[in-house]
Amino acid sequence: VMMLHGEMNAFSKSDMQQILRKIHIALDSDGLLLLPASTVNGIKPKHLIRRTWESHTSGLFSDVPYLELDEDIWDPDTKTRIERYFIVSSVTGEVSEYSSAYQAYTNAEYRRLLTNSGFTDVKFLPPLYGMEKHSFCAVTLLGRKG
Repeated sequence: VMMLHGEMNAFSKSDMQQILRKIHIALDSDGLLLLPASTVNGIKPKHLIRRTWESHTSGLFSDVPYLELDEDIWDPDTKTRIERYFIVSSVTGEVSEYSSAYQAYTNAEYRRLLTNSGFTDVKFLPPLYGMEKHSFCAVTLLGRKG
């Protein structure tokens, strides 16, 4: 089983634990899990709070011109990065809010997540192909169904 692009960090710890347990059940005996993930440094922003803005003629959030206000917040107690996006339509003036959260894990926490889900022989490998330029923030986890 393989999960792509480090998206495991977008799930809460409890949801990720449940996903890993379901993967473990679905795998054949001696099956492998290949899991790209982000390191704490890859998730943690450089500042506890960062706010930026930029204007777009169109893009991810709208087909019409809009103003994008971004806010990054780091919670050191939970090792969670929260990204909030406020989108102001230049046509209607309407404001839409979007957000995402990313959970950071240490290597010990990754190992615990996998072993608590039944995986053995957990290894930490370099980033997958194409992720070399992001190697400061990426790791590939390999676990075997025990």
